[in-house]
Amino acid sequence: MVDAPGLDIPDPTTVVSQKPTHPYWKVGRMRRSVQLSLVAALTLLSTPVTADARSESDSLHDRIEHIAHEVVGGSTAGMAVSVVDGSRIELLRAWGHADDDGERPLGPDSRLPVASVSKVVTSLTALTLHEEGTLDLDAPIERSSGVRLRDERATVDRTPLTGRHLLTHHGGLAESTLMPPSVDDGDLDRPLSDWLERHPPVPGHPAIGMHYSPLVGYALLGAAIENATGTDFDHAARRAVLDPVGADSATFEESTDPDDAVIVAATDGGFEATPWPRVPETPSASLRWSARDSAALLSALTVRDGALPERVVEEARTTSVRPHHGGGGHTQVFFEDHRRGVRVLEHPGANGVAWLAIVPEADVGVFVAVTSHETAAMEATDAVVDAVVDWTIDAGRAQPAPAAPAPAIIPGWLPSSRPAIPTGTFQERLFTGHGPEKALRSLLGQVRVTADGHDLLMKGRRLSPEGEGRWCDQAGCVAGRISDSGITVLERGDRGMLEQTLTPASTWDDQRTIVAALAAWGLVVLTIAIRAVWRLVRGIRGRAQGHSLAPGIAVSWAASTTATLVAVVMVPLGPLLWGSSSAATPHAAALWSLTALATTTVALALAWVITSVRRWRTVSTRHVVAAGMCAALALPMQIYLVDWGVTLPG
Repeated sequence: MVDAPGLDIPDPTTVVSQKPTHPYWKVGRMRRSVQLSLVAALTLLSTPVTADARSESDSLHDRIEHIAHEVVGGSTAGMAVSVVDGSRIELLRAWGHADDDGERPLGPDSRLPVASVSKVVTSLTALTLHEEGTLDLDAPIERSSGVRLRDERATVDRTPLTGRHLLTHHGGLAESTLMPPSVDDGDLDRPLSDWLERHPPVPGHPAIGMHYSPLVGYALLGAAIENATGTDFDHAARRAVLDPVGADSATFEESTDPDDAVIVAATDGGFEATPWPRVPETPSASLRWSARDSAALLSALTVRDGALPERVVEEARTTSVRPHHGGGGHTQVFFEDHRRGVRVLEHPGANGVAWLAIVPEADVGVFVAVTSHETAAMEATDAVVDAVVDWTIDAGRAQPAPAAPAPAIIPGWLPSSRPAIPTGTFQERLFTGHGPEKALRSLLGQVRVTADGHDLLMKGRRLSPEGEGRWCDQAGCVAGRISDSGITVLERGDRGMLEQTLTPASTWDDQRTIVAALAAWGLVVLTIAIRAVWRLVRGIRGRAQGHSLAPGIAVSWAASTTATLVAVVMVPLGPLLWGSSSAATPHAAALWSLTALATTTVALALAWVITSVRRWRTVSTRHVVAAGMCAALALPMQIYLVDWGVTLPG
């Protein structure tokens, strides 16, 4: 274990529990310290530490120790964990290093970037301000934030969006996941409303299904918080949540502390620093805190000692909305999940680089983070949460329940909808309907649902009806809902936190239509290539070439369309492949190059048509017919490439 200098922290592998008293647990307010000390003392007096309790604690420590040793030094440079059991810190531990060269040990006070775990603090801030009367979460978000939305929903679906919708990911926002707007240095230090005014949030879907908002939804909440408090978001979050719970080092501001951990990528020789770019949507993804800070917040959510208003803690722990599929729902703070049959409230960051979770039944909380986005490292954080859940079960603190769909919870602030049979092609909403992301949405994010009697068939699954508008199999349930405007959505309960609500795909955007266009285009390109090779061979052998319409232009068109298609796929995937979003922002050279490529294909296609019209009398009828067929086969793909590739900065 690596300890911070000057702190006397016993080795947690030999200590069952630790009382969060000053100075061991740095608390921002003396009132908070005294309260925690009293609760801890009463708990210890009323609950003797038995040999069985020590054995259970040792078992948890051993499980997490084993997980850490599996990944630290291999797929991640460091890993930090805190486990809070009510008033006790059950485990506070760090392994490995905070940097890429192994010079700085990672300790329980080292701050780590936690990505979307930031949303937990943002939610608690909004709820606390609402409780004290400073912010109205039930008011239209346009009014509370001062930001005008660009509403693209059907007129009858344009119900007001409030803070409640955003807290539970029911805003129906259409936002780019892989191609966010470009960011200038000045954007990072301005009020959130300035950024959102220049890049207006777009409600693009009926607000009848839960759908994760990576950045925009909580940026809107942050703008409302700034507008209500008259301060910047970091100051508001500190006053409302971080200071009261004792998370002294946590911050949403840019870090300048050289001891902070950095995100790394594993290489053959060790690790390479790959820090995340700063984003203007600070409330969504910019929190940096330590394992000790996380323990302070988890204690406030499990002990209920007054550090946070009782009503806020209750809303954080009570399921506020659960979709009609009966799977996991959402409180006003956390996603609801079931692990090992036990209800868990949790929020991941960056697909599992960090996790924050509580087991309400046992009043146990856990935070875990790694410093790498390697798959094995992120699987380890998930395994730590599972280990804590197993520990609560083994200790008799939580009782697994049989797997079964739960009743839907539909609050009054959600718009009305009716049950429907969701047949047809549905597409995910993590990709927008613009530019290269539109191509990825069609090629990678669609599912087709057909009816077979009363059952639904979906990707090899047969789902049987379980009540009106719900179909289930062993993997989970789906539900069909229709909005007031007649849009049918598919709600999937097997998708965890992401992509629960899918929307219909048009015939033009249907994957089958695009695959057919790709096949036709491939046939044309192959024909052009074969014809070009044939002409080249004849030329080498000194044979007559014969008349042709425009072979050189055709070859150029085939090459440019191939390059454009590759670029359409690679440009939006840049953030995933190179660890940065800079290659995929609308002002980046990569996107301008893609637009230039797509425009070039149009110019070459027009040049081929004009040249062919001029020369068609010089070639045989068979040649003209073949060329016309190729042009007809290539036309759909040409239109797709323009639709996907011409994406000018907005």
